[in-house]
Order: sequence, then C-alpha cells, then structure tokens
Amino acid sequence: MKIAYRLITLALLTFAASPSFAACTYATVQGKWSVTYADFDSNIGYSTYGIARATFEPATRKVSLLGGKESAFGQVASGTGSGSYTINSACQGVITLTFGVGGPAVRFDFVVSGTADSPRINFIISEPTNALSGQGFMQKIEL
Repeated sequence: MKIAYRLITLALLTFAASPSFAACTYATVQGKWSVTYADFDSNIGYSTYGIARATFEPATRKVSLLGGKESAFGQVASGTGSGSYTINSACQGVITLTFGVGGPAVRFDFVVSGTADSPRINFIISEPTNALSGQGFMQKIEL
C-alpha cells in the first residue's frame, strides 16, 4: 500500500512540476548546467555528495559531465562522464551516463521544471548500478 501511495505521490509531483512553457524538445535542455547530487552506495554503506557541470547537445542527443567532484569522509574524487538522453513533450526524460573510461552505465530519470527563462532539471538514479540510489538537480547556467 505504501509503495502505491508513493508512486501516486511521485506522479502528482511530476505533473505539478511541469514547466510553464508549452512543450519540451531536445533544445529545451540545450547548453550548460550546474549539477548537485547525493547518492548512497549500499555495497560500501555510505553516501557521497557531488557537483559537476553538464552539457546537453540536442543535435546529437549527447550529454557530457565535466569537472565532477565527489566527497565522502573528507576525501574528494574527480571524474567525468558521457552518454545520451531522451526527452518527451511532457518534459520527462532519461539520461544514460557512463563514468570514466569503461565505467558503469547509470540511468537517471528526470523532469524539467521552472520556466523557459529559468529551467531546472530534477533527477533520480532509476536503474541502480552497483547498488546506487540517489537524487539531484541541475540549474541552467550561461557561463
């Protein structure tokens, strides 16, 4: 019962988070974004927190993650990622990223919210690899 309630709540929140622009396209998320996230790895039993910069390229439907920094227990690690994304007219989509060279591919479901002038992406790790779970957001930047 709790799972059904949570799924209904998530569906309502996703609908309520729809942006004030008419419909999303690949160009809606074009450009540079700042990324903030938190994840938990049940294999090692602790959370990590990170920041990065993402770039979406609508012509190729590619996404790049650059300048990533992740911290846990006073240790900081750097990394990059690359992959692809899809987005539908309801402003919901999927990002699949591979981290580093030969690293794991991780799937993220996302929803675009905000306005056309100030869009925001909220995401969750939706197909955990290596027992990861987590969430985060991206804010459009013009740097």
